[in-house]
Amino acid sequence: MLHGFQEYRYDVVNYLRGMFAFALYDTKTHELFCARDHFGIKPFYYYNDPQHFLFASEIKGFLDHPDFHKELNTDVLDIYLKMNYVAGENTFFKNVKQLLPGHYLIYKNQSIEIKRYYSIAFKDQYKTDQEMIAAIDQIMKDSIQHHLIADVEVGSFLSSGIDSSYLVSLARPQHTYTVGYNDERYNEISYAKDLTQQLGIENKSKIISKEEYLQVLPKIMYHLDEPTADPAAVALYFVSQLASQDVKVVLSGEGADEFFGGYNTYRGDIDSGIYGKLPFFIRHAIASLCKHLPTFKGVPFLIRNGERIEDYYVGVNPVFSDNDCKHLLKDTSHLHSHQDIVGNVFDYVKKATNIQKRQAFDLQTWFIKDILQKGDKMTMAHSIESRVPFTDKEVFQVASQLKDNQKVTKENTKVLLRQAAKKSFLMKLIRKRN
Repeated sequence: MLHGFQEYRYDVVNYLRGMFAFALYDTKTHELFCARDHFGIKPFYYYNDPQHFLFASEIKGFLDHPDFHKELNTDVLDIYLKMNYVAGENTFFKNVKQLLPGHYLIYKNQSIEIKRYYSIAFKDQYKTDQEMIAAIDQIMKDSIQHHLIADVEVGSFLSSGIDSSYLVSLARPQHTYTVGYNDERYNEISYAKDLTQQLGIENKSKIISKEEYLQVLPKIMYHLDEPTADPAAVALYFVSQLASQDVKVVLSGEGADEFFGGYNTYRGDIDSGIYGKLPFFIRHAIASLCKHLPTFKGVPFLIRNGERIEDYYVGVNPVFSDNDCKHLLKDTSHLHSHQDIVGNVFDYVKKATNIQKRQAFDLQTWFIKDILQKGDKMTMAHSIESRVPFTDKEVFQVASQLKDNQKVTKENTKVLLRQAAKKSFLMKLIRKRN
């Protein structure tokens, strides 16, 4: 990386592949050059006031500094209530920000300059299903081979889902790890055992008890640095703890849903049916009228299908509405409009389809501040490194070429990814995968 910086200066980030967050100080120009990877796998926090510039991979890294002011940032409370996390660069600590993915920062003479070097973009060079299945299979094999490069053994997390099953089937790690609960609806251990027995590799598992679940919550909140209302963090904590007994590096399946269309919300246009085929101006007029009606069955559907994605979409897991926030918060002087939250996340996909716009939004919000953040924090809490082969810029290059119906249909999500995965493990097991 140092030689790359000498050769290309700030453009070195365009030659990097994988996860990174780094800072380089140039003793000649007295510049501090900081950068974060394309999708935000690794965190980069900074604190800035007139006298200080601090940076770290965890907010708690600032706490011991005598001049760091620990102040709650109440301005972001409504964003958290709406989305389960704080979208964008701000955090729950005043003056502490995240360097956003695909950006680099230059600090010199007590001033900050931030530039974007990578943007989410979708291609229009679509190919046939068979061509895309072959391309997915090839790029996933390539990404996994790169992610298996290590001086130590690489294990893998394994659930009942198609994503981790695909990774394990291609990587064939000696050790895999699964957690579950006593409630069979949330227990994936039997599915993991089925696959690993067929592949001839080991699987270690653990049932998380109710008592353990409740006892560990304060620790999880400590390691997260900020509140994240996602119960999956608990399972990640325990599966990381389990893996740390054997390995220092694990593969994990984050990124498949966002890249290949794995969320049911992406079926919005499909689920709108015949109504969605009406001209937009008619649907928009109906939605405007419905906003003045009481919320009864069917009204949210009419409102949602009469607005542009840019004007209402807040991700795959919205919680409280604007009205809810007004009732819940004592101080409503800092409430954010939809545009305040969305910012410029749609700027680079103005001509994209609605599914692509949803993906672009999620990749720049939910994916960073929920999915990747909890994955990094929970693994690092047990001193292991999580590698995410799906979350790779070369994989996205392929995924960005998929047509909408190669991602979602009325019957399924991640359509072509599932087809590619079928090549890697037994047909009788594919039917069990989500």
